[in-house]
Amino acid sequence: MKVLYIASGDAKYGASKAIMPIIKKLKDEKKITPVVVTKKHNEFNDYCDAQKIENYSCFYNDIMAGSPYNSKILGTMKHIVKYMLFMAGSIIKYFNEPNIDWKSIDLIHVNHNRIDIGYYWAKKYKIPCICHIREFGQEDYNVVYYKRNCIEYMNDACQNFIAISDAVKDSWVKKGIKSDSIEVIYDGVDSTQYSYEKDEKSKAKKIINITMVGHIQPNKGQHILIDAVGKLPKETREQIHVDFIGEAYDEYMKELRRSIKVHGIEENISFLGYISDVNEKLKKYDIGVNASKSEGFGLITVEYMMAGLIVIASDTGANLEIVEDGATGILYRYGDAQELADKLSQAVELCVRGNGMGIKARKDAIKKFDANVAADKVYFYYMKMMRK
Repeated sequence: MKVLYIASGDAKYGASKAIMPIIKKLKDEKKITPVVVTKKHNEFNDYCDAQKIENYSCFYNDIMAGSPYNSKILGTMKHIVKYMLFMAGSIIKYFNEPNIDWKSIDLIHVNHNRIDIGYYWAKKYKIPCICHIREFGQEDYNVVYYKRNCIEYMNDACQNFIAISDAVKDSWVKKGIKSDSIEVIYDGVDSTQYSYEKDEKSKAKKIINITMVGHIQPNKGQHILIDAVGKLPKETREQIHVDFIGEAYDEYMKELRRSIKVHGIEENISFLGYISDVNEKLKKYDIGVNASKSEGFGLITVEYMMAGLIVIASDTGANLEIVEDGATGILYRYGDAQELADKLSQAVELCVRGNGMGIKARKDAIKKFDANVAADKVYFYYMKMMRK
């Protein structure tokens, strides 16, 4: 079977990062022949080249988009630009497509709900199509629809959807996507890339290392963690250091630095920027935090677990499906910095006593969220579709 994957974004975060190990497993173990198309050449194309996967770059528009900005002016400006690209893409698609042997394609897998070029090609070449729903939309990214009657359009253009969690499915069913057309398949992580063994420098240190990985923007909640660190008792603060890993929006970064200065916790906080080998970097950490407003799945949460970290996560979205509170991680009330501070103190105490929670979390994550599990379920869904 030959499957065309329509990618969204680069390989640093989110949708593309999530689908990469699944494509590799399907290629190596299920004999699926993948073809990948990206909006512009990026790390995903380089990955495909290394894996000897046919790939192309071709501009296409989004039918919806979110905004990370707190400023209404900046948010409005972004949507104006994105809407202009949407209008341009609506015309360009008729003249610009990759040089693919369309007769050889058995299935089109659109890897994000914001993209519709796959719907167009599916209709044009009469190829079955799947859309991967990877976010809540308005709840997590303040998404605005550019396509008129967007939900009706999606129902009509693509009758087969994969949602990355039960929470995401429920959200889109409420929006109007037909429930019986959505299959829930959790994203998968290649567990062989994550080790519980701590590096030698970390073993020698007495400090408790905490990390929060992900794009630094308001809906990810880095400000809440900073406020929580500021509320910790002095003796606990002296035991910890927090590293934020990820690229940042300038406006938000200025807010975070101001908050750090107000709390007087400059010695406790570092910003490391984007790091490609997070799997290796996690070896130095003891605690991983996910403070998102509403996480559709939480790939990094699973990565924390596979690396044996104690996870602290907000009680929103799919975090409630991934983390068993008190057993494989710790949940706190979203937005409540004092409660997060209390949970941080609890996690620090667990680290001091011995990290049994992290060991249990790793076992649970490998069992439920390994890429092999996800690839098997995606493959069976393909087979089910093709039998229709």
